[in-house]
Amino acid sequence: VKASLDFWLTLGPWGNRLEKGLADFLGVPHAALVNSGSSANLVAFASLFSPRLERPLQKEDEVITTAAGFPTTLNPILQYGCTPVFVDVSLETLLPKPEWIEAAISPRTRAIFLPHTLGNVLDCDPILELCKKHNLYFIEDNCDALDSEYKGKKTGSFGDLSTLSMYPP
Repeated sequence: VKASLDFWLTLGPWGNRLEKGLADFLGVPHAALVNSGSSANLVAFASLFSPRLERPLQKEDEVITTAAGFPTTLNPILQYGCTPVFVDVSLETLLPKPEWIEAAISPRTRAIFLPHTLGNVLDCDPILELCKKHNLYFIEDNCDALDSEYKGKKTGSFGDLSTLSMYPP
């Protein structure tokens, strides 16, 4: 509110404080603000194409994602020319089970991009084990789950990259 009353409409000191506060809250080294969770997902995914990475993503790489979710998780995969590989979700949690994720992995799979849907928390340990075993990136869409926890640790702190949103719902 004070930033608005000061008519500070860009990142500036208030945004810098929020970035630092979010990083501290989540227990991660960095946080960067963008205008929306949709943009956060796009920026996170796009960053994995950086030539500065040892193993950047490339067009036509497969990315595992959920079959029932928001388009903001799927759209970056399509926009960057990757192939989405859909895994089903449990009706009780709206989340995929780790064994379903594992069954979807192929030699072309390079990343897993999954949301904590509607605040329901992914089973992170088995997903991280799969990522390590198959040398995959894990993008954690935490836009629905800010302040949720998995085994005492904040969601948004597990992925190679994680996103979140301040959208009211």
